[in-house]
Amino acid sequence: MKKLLKVVMPLFILMGGIAFLFFYDLFLEERINTVPVVVAAENIDFKDVFSRDNLRIKRINRDFVVKDAITAIDNLNDTHLLGELAAIDIKRGTQIYRALVDPNNLIPDESKGEFIAPIPNEWIFAVPGSIRRSYVADFYVVPKRKQRDLEKWIAEDQADKSQKPISSDDKDILEYGKLAKLKPVLRNVRVAHTKDHS
Repeated sequence: MKKLLKVVMPLFILMGGIAFLFFYDLFLEERINTVPVVVAAENIDFKDVFSRDNLRIKRINRDFVVKDAITAIDNLNDTHLLGELAAIDIKRGTQIYRALVDPNNLIPDESKGEFIAPIPNEWIFAVPGSIRRSYVADFYVVPKRKQRDLEKWIAEDQADKSQKPISSDDKDILEYGKLAKLKPVLRNVRVAHTKDHS
């Protein structure tokens, strides 16, 4: 019996050690030395909305977790990221941290008199081609007489540049606004929604 115990006991300890190493490698190390963080599952463009499709939770070694990384225990709902906007272009695999999330809350606060106001097309004389959600815009009233002057001024300016097609560039309009002594009637208006021509 003692001989059998002398053979079985070391084998049992050896098998137990090997089993523990496998258990540690496959399950325990992942839990002990890592943190579940939110990462980009695909490239996310500037001002794109964070969704379940473009985010995922990944366990990362705690030594490689970036400062202020957004962590999640079970699902993305815990992070309060869904529906928020990207503050910059984000590459696939990037850990998401607060500076990558656009801080502007575009839900109007009625107690402060905020509301969403659509702008009819006939009121728009010119809009920069790259205006996006959460940008800040100034609005000017341009009298009909000055609209014709502005169109002429832009056409002449573009003719000087000749390599570009004629368009109403926002820099040109700002420059013209200074020349025409136009003052904005609304300043720093947050853009809540935009539509392109399609």
